[in-house]
Amino acid sequence: MWKKGRIPFFVFPTVLILACFPLGTHSQSTLSQPSPQRDVSPAARLGALHLRVKTIEGSPAPLKILELEVEINNNDPIRTIPPGEVKVGVTPGEILPSSLKTEGKYDPSPEEAAVTLPIPPRGSRSLLFGFSLPPEKLDSISFEVQIHPPGGEKKTATYQTP
Repeated sequence: MWKKGRIPFFVFPTVLILACFPLGTHSQSTLSQPSPQRDVSPAARLGALHLRVKTIEGSPAPLKILELEVEINNNDPIRTIPPGEVKVGVTPGEILPSSLKTEGKYDPSPEEAAVTLPIPPRGSRSLLFGFSLPPEKLDSISFEVQIHPPGGEKKTATYQTP
């Protein structure tokens, strides 16, 4: 079948291929790839912040809600950001009451939410946060908005009563 002293044609390429992969026992297989860690998307950025007051009629008095709309932009030209990957935290900051009798009574709690829809490449989504306002007037209230808390990009939004 084979002539004496000749090596079959497939042996040499096979030896070359096997030589590229070291053999031995390792704690991690040479051929396996490391498991991808779920990282937060660097392409997600904070966009515009919009504050507005909504009044809901009711008895005995109407309810006033301060809405904070947070825009999240996907700056990646190719990748869609999947649902749940982007989280946004809103922390109330400085509150200036219009009178001294409301000081210390109004203390809204911090909120956190995730974007539940995919964000297309070069697209954006908005999250809406609502905070009830006290019956007494406030001069101003500020909010710190952060993407991927606790270490992500931050912006501040301030509402001042007209």
